[in-house]
Amino acid sequence: RFKIDNEKDAAAKDKYIDTLVTVVYEKQMEYFGRKPKTLENYGNDMMKYRQSTPMVPHKIFKEIIDTEKENSSCISIMRYYQTLVLLYNKKEAGFDKAKLVSEYFICRDYMDKTMVAHPDDKNCATASEELDKLAINFLDCADVVPFVTKSYEKLPAEKDARLPELKKMASVLEKRNCTDSDIFEKISIEIVESEPSHNAYYNIGLAKLKKKKYSEANDYFKKAIDLCADCENLCDYYIGAAKANLGAGSYSTAASFAKQAIGKCKSNSDAYTIIAQAIAATDCGANDFERKCRYMLAYEYAKKAGDGGLMASYK
Repeated sequence: RFKIDNEKDAAAKDKYIDTLVTVVYEKQMEYFGRKPKTLENYGNDMMKYRQSTPMVPHKIFKEIIDTEKENSSCISIMRYYQTLVLLYNKKEAGFDKAKLVSEYFICRDYMDKTMVAHPDDKNCATASEELDKLAINFLDCADVVPFVTKSYEKLPAEKDARLPELKKMASVLEKRNCTDSDIFEKISIEIVESEPSHNAYYNIGLAKLKKKKYSEANDYFKKAIDLCADCENLCDYYIGAAKANLGAGSYSTAASFAKQAIGKCKSNSDAYTIIAQAIAATDCGANDFERKCRYMLAYEYAKKAGDGGLMASYK
């Protein structure tokens, strides 16, 4: 690798890469077997030195994925998907958008299982994040929703086999912000009927919110809050309830939920924005001057949200 990285002559560099392939990897695997770690190192080097011909590393990582499946390392799973993207960009036959969508679901499943099996693997968090970044351009709702709908129709009837798959589908739809789709609502309701949980109630709330069914959304968000107690997602549930009440015109309740979210979120921007919107939309005061004074308070909350331009819509 040192010689490859420091060689200026292209022809000589190429020979060093060939030596890396034939001597370091092919001979090693001939005598000691095609072990996953050796294949991973091989694939990583080919991603670095043969990325212009992505079929080479693709075949290596595909061998790992096909053999190891959910026992594959996080890096191997991410690299495999990376080769798919490279081949798609090169317009290779058989590597279309549909393949990238379907393979993402497989890779995401393997990645999740590997992360559970190896919680101390420091590479997994980075690899997982990179997998989602690679897939983001191929996972718009127009592609994901039909794929999930077809997959839903093929799910096994047995609860033990069906429920984990439903949760994966709901997770992907939520991540891609496809929560206004009928299939997302259908899946979320089936999940909560089989296994009531705060996350399942929240997902249904999201689906209702997107469809502007504010009262129903609020009911589900409140159920999520009640079951959550003090779970790590409590901030999202309060914000969901606040948005539902804001949409319904229950401004004081919206502000109340938003205030409860403050301090529980990594960022309080959404909470302060909702409070600002609720104050600005409230028609209170004995005269025109008093009614307009509410904008000063709303403006202060908007400033806290880091969005001083918010008030433009309330002139």
